Amino acid sequence: MAFAYVMWVILLLQPQWLVASLGIKIVVRAMAPLFVILTLLALARYPATRWYVPLFAVVALAAATTPFSPNIGLTLLVVRALALFWCAAVGILTLVRKPRQAQVIVMVLILYSYVWWTVNGALPGQVLWHPDLFNYDGFGPLMVGGAAMSGFAALAIRGRKLKRLALATALLCIVGLVSSFTRGAFLSAGVVLVFAWIRSPRKGAMTVGAIVVIAVVWVVGTTIFANVKRQDNATSFFGRISTISEDVNSGSGLDRKVIWAAARQIFLSHPVFGVGWAGFGPTAASAFEPGSPVLAGDYASNPATLYDKALHNGYYQVLCEQGLVGVTLWLWLLVDFWWRNAALRKERFRRVWATETGGSLDLHFVALGLEAGMVAFLACGYFYNLLTSEWFYGMLITNRLLYQVLAPLVMAASNGAVAAAPGRRSSPP
Repeated sequence: MAFAYVMWVILLLQPQWLVASLGIKIVVRAMAPLFVILTLLALARYPATRWYVPLFAVVALAAATTPFSPNIGLTLLVVRALALFWCAAVGILTLVRKPRQAQVIVMVLILYSYVWWTVNGALPGQVLWHPDLFNYDGFGPLMVGGAAMSGFAALAIRGRKLKRLALATALLCIVGLVSSFTRGAFLSAGVVLVFAWIRSPRKGAMTVGAIVVIAVVWVVGTTIFANVKRQDNATSFFGRISTISEDVNSGSGLDRKVIWAAARQIFLSHPVFGVGWAGFGPTAASAFEPGSPVLAGDYASNPATLYDKALHNGYYQVLCEQGLVGVTLWLWLLVDFWWRNAALRKERFRRVWATETGGSLDLHFVALGLEAGMVAFLACGYFYNLLTSEWFYGMLITNRLLYQVLAPLVMAASNGAVAAAPGRRSSPP
């Protein structure tokens, strides 16, 4: 169990990259064997291993299509990441078997991981030592998810000190969002804010929270980040945000329209299994002739420049790189998440959770936080490549774990209530 907790912290906080930035790069290579060991421990400890079939199906398809990818080396990097997430899922879902144990997993995801990331990146808008979060477009979406989950964590937590920590973390996530100058993440944050208000049973508290969020964005954007150079040489946050409408048919807006059109064309040529993970760029570079009507600008004159181009859209990425089979499997993964999340919000699940854990964490708000975090991921996924983001798989694993440890207890409690009802004979012990 201690090893499972350590690996969960490593999965979400990524400390190996911090150590590697200090020159000890061998620790990064050690991560894959450690996650495999976690899976082997689960297999050795319990015969009833939790395989997380929807995620396994996604990994299996990715592996099966690898030999047909135009650049197998690039594809293997994605397949390796997906496989390690599945190894982590098998280990956590098998070894963590009690609600009190699961509570540790929950708290690391919805609170402590975002304390870590805001401390490391809220003011610069990036994590300088991390290979993905060094990019503003990687850090901004993380802050949207963090604001959603730590905000609901503040509503879920009973203890005063931890509640204050969660509130402070949510506000720091907003600061990190502003600091990153990411327009897509900013739009996604608006979607999440509206969704969270609609879903929250405490409309008054959520209305106050929304006002505070807007005020923080305004104050921070007009003071701390009023004269700071970030993306595209923008020197102020609101100066950067104001270019959203202007950039639709030029700059990055036009660029994304072109590559998304290319992705649609590639999908039509490979509709069933796609071209393999990370296969869009290499395929597009050779699939289009100079002057192709699908392309525009520099891409039209030299399609080879598409070779290392990222799609900046998770939906088109799955569509063209994994085809209709991949789309079906990813939908299965998301439907599984929402079905279990809806169950967690039911009264009988909340009652059993409170009994087993002492009521220090309200399951209803935890479930709403996971749901809001998923909405943040899906909204940001329209603008960024996030399909190998640790926080996404953290939400999937935590959501499934909560259902898994509670469902048998809920069923047992229901059967006990039926057996003890008037006119019914109780079963022998």
